[in-house]
This record gives sequence, C-alpha cells and structure tokens, in this order.
Amino acid sequence: MYDLKTFYGPNVGYVLDLYERYKQSPELVDEATRAIFATWSPEQEAAFAGSTTTAAVQAQDVTHIVAASALAHAIRERGHLGAQLDPLGGKPLGDPALLAETHGLHDEDLAHLPPAVIGGHAAEGVNNAFEAVEALRAMYSGTISYEFDQVKSPDERNWLRDAVGCHLYQHSPSTENARKLLKRLTQVEVFERYLHQTFPGQKRFSIEGTDALVPMLDEIITAAIDSETKEVIIGMAHRGRLNVMAHVLEKPYATILAEFAHAKHEEGVPLTDSFGYGWTGDVKYHLGAQYLLGEGNEVELKIILAPNPSHLEFIDPVIEGMARAAQEIRTVLGLPLQGVDRTLPILIHGDAAFPGSSGRDIESMAFAGVLGWWHDSYHRQ
Repeated sequence: MYDLKTFYGPNVGYVLDLYERYKQSPELVDEATRAIFATWSPEQEAAFAGSTTTAAVQAQDVTHIVAASALAHAIRERGHLGAQLDPLGGKPLGDPALLAETHGLHDEDLAHLPPAVIGGHAAEGVNNAFEAVEALRAMYSGTISYEFDQVKSPDERNWLRDAVGCHLYQHSPSTENARKLLKRLTQVEVFERYLHQTFPGQKRFSIEGTDALVPMLDEIITAAIDSETKEVIIGMAHRGRLNVMAHVLEKPYATILAEFAHAKHEEGVPLTDSFGYGWTGDVKYHLGAQYLLGEGNEVELKIILAPNPSHLEFIDPVIEGMARAAQEIRTVLGLPLQGVDRTLPILIHGDAAFPGSSGRDIESMAFAGVLGWWHDSYHRQ
C-alpha cells in the first residue's frame, strides 16, 4: 500500500497528486487517505522518485506521467488515423490527440519517464517512455493499422492487443513465398487486363485496387484446412467476384469468357446443394460457384461462393444461415449436434478499389475490408 512501485502508470500520478493536495491542506482529501498519508514518510516517496527532488518537480513529473498515459491511450484508440495507408504518399488524416504537444509533452519529457508509464508490450525491452511511445506508433500508425477500441469484451480487446503488441500475425515472407505471392498477383492482374482489353465497356466490377483479396483468401483457406474445417462459405459483393471464381474456386476461364460472349451454358456443378443443374440466365457477376479441394474420397475442403443477385448487405445473413445449417452433425441419434469448427463463413464487403485506380469503376470506391472469422465467435458469446 505504501510502495508506489506497485502502482501502474496513471495510478501513480493520481496518488502523488492526492499527496500534494494533502500537504497543501489535509482537508482536501478524505479521512482514510489522510490516515495513510500521515504515516507516509518523505523517504518512501523519494525512493520511488529515485532522487530527493522538490515538491514542485514531483508535481511536474505527475503531470507528465498523466499526460504520457493519455498519449498512449490515444495512440491505441486512434492510431489508425495517423497510419500511412495511401500508396501515393498522401498525408494521413491524423488527430491532434496523437501528438505529444497536445498533451503538453516534449520528447525530452518522455525520455525522463520510465517505460512502465506507457505500459503494455510497447514498454518491453525499451529504456524510457519516449522509446515506448515510438514503439506504440510503429504498431498502430505504420503502413498497417488496427482499430478495435470499440470492442466491448475485455477478453477480446486484450487478445487483440496481444496480437498487435507481440506481432503474432506479422512475418516477412521467405524468397520462395514472395515469388509465389508475386505469381498469384500476376495471375489476378493479367486476368483483369485481358478482360478489359477483350471486352471493353462490359460491366464486370473489376478487382483492380483490391488485388490482394485473392492471396488473402488463399491464406484463410489454407488455415481452414490446417484446422480441419470441412467447408468454407463465402459471401461477397460484385467487385472482384469473377477473379475470385477463377482463381479461388477454379472456375474455368472458358466458362467465364463464354458469359462475356452472352453464350448460354449449363453449369457443370450446382451453385448450392439445393440449386441442381440447369440454365442460369443471370448476369455473370451475380453467379455463385462451388469447388471441391481434393479428389474423390480425399476431398479436404468444400468451398462455396453463394450467388448474390442484389445488394451486398443482403448476402450477409444468408451466409450466416448457410454456415449455421452446415455446422449441424446429423450422424448421431437425437437432435443434431453443432460442430462450430466444421464450417467457416467469410463475408467480403467490397465495392471498391483504391480511389482513382480505374475510371470505368462505376460503383463507390471505398474498399471496406475483408473479414473472415470462425463462426463460433458468435455462438460462444
């Protein structure tokens, strides 16, 4: 209780601020706090401060501690506003709360504070609060950023902070993997370029500007196989749909090109389990597809892209329902069991490429992101 070393960051500042009020006038603090401060010797306070500084200097340190803690919280909460996301080097939107000056701090002030004031993983392996703040900026305001302060569950927030602070999902690709990624992106780009040159003016909702969607799906599907998931159900808007069907669901190029030529064709596989075979008669960027990864009895994963004939938000609850139904295990007596790890729904909110990437893009240009999550995150809350 009397050892300030056991207090964390802003709590230290709060205690020292109360102590300053007590020294000015004991009536300014409550009775219980007065009883503690009455037996708190100046030597104990000096031991925490590391020197016999004056009360005025200590009060200034308290101000800096509180300000540094506020700066760290602002970076964790709004660091994405300062992230360098524009590939052309444009200045990020920013926020005054991300600046040390807004909190009345300078680099020298932070350099004289311990890293524990900032706390978290940013304070590990550094010498002072300035280095911890710089580490925090690199985490939240680099070329990749995160925004999850609105998450209500403290367990989920802590998990996300650990994932960011420990770089759990960041790695530098090997030369081999980098070449594979380049080859994959080249497939995506060449396919789009061919469609544009061969069918000028055709409505197709290009993937241009969001080319990374295909390798992202590759990674998610690979992880699903490693986790012994049996089925992946994808719901997405129109943008990039043809490229996903061609390269993720292995829909033949010839079939896609025939759709551009307005040649009716019979689907080789049903679009869903209940659709059956037949003439589609729908536009090419509304269609769904299905792909079995593996052969014969060695099928590792079933991938379904659900048809989406209307606005993108309508497909989201449909995918959730399809995934929930596919999770049911009916090989046992009684009510079906729910195998939450059997099926992975992926919702892709699209309609948009990098602004200015294509003058023929006719829909809004604000790619909102690609989200894939395990369905049990909903049913275990």
